[in-house]
Amino acid sequence: MPKGFPKNGINKGWFKKGNRAEERKIRSCLVCQKEFQTHPCFIKNGQGRFCSIPCAKKAVSLGLVKHTLSPNAHKKMSEMMKGNKFALGLDGKKHWNWKGGRPKCIDCKKQLGSYSSTRCHSCSGKYLSEENSPVWRGAKVSYRSLHRWVEKHLGHPDTCKHCGRSNLSGHLIHWANKSHKYKRNLEDWLRLCVKCHKQYDGDISKYNF
Repeated sequence: MPKGFPKNGINKGWFKKGNRAEERKIRSCLVCQKEFQTHPCFIKNGQGRFCSIPCAKKAVSLGLVKHTLSPNAHKKMSEMMKGNKFALGLDGKKHWNWKGGRPKCIDCKKQLGSYSSTRCHSCSGKYLSEENSPVWRGAKVSYRSLHRWVEKHLGHPDTCKHCGRSNLSGHLIHWANKSHKYKRNLEDWLRLCVKCHKQYDGDISKYNF
């Protein structure tokens, strides 16, 4: 949307004299000789010579337009830049504000992409696990999260520890809690099939583990 476009029906200047469609000028492109319309204000500012941006770029390669400064402009610019530390080409270690570059991971010593980070993505995942995690709840963990924690550390064995049935997976075999208190203790869990798990929850005395 051009600058000055009337948003609420109020003329902001875009439809002033010389910018209306009926007042546009027809010109011929200097590169492809194609006729196009342009505004008188563009012609007044030395623009409106090309029908498109590709033609304008092509004009530079053909030498029709030269983007050079006059000798007076060069002299004025050089005088302005004298003593300017930003124009001395002090990049990298030569820069006055050099602080050693991007930091490295404190664990694996890999160079980081951010100046505010202390660990890389993989090391942060390992460091912020379990007790170091900001969402760690300890003994107040939920039922499902506790079972996921057990599965993470003890895996998914496919053999029932009581009856010896093997090749079980999914809902056919469970992680059962020995004390029925759901402690966050890996020694308080055992692998049982569905049938043994129901019997174990009903009468613990029948099982000797």
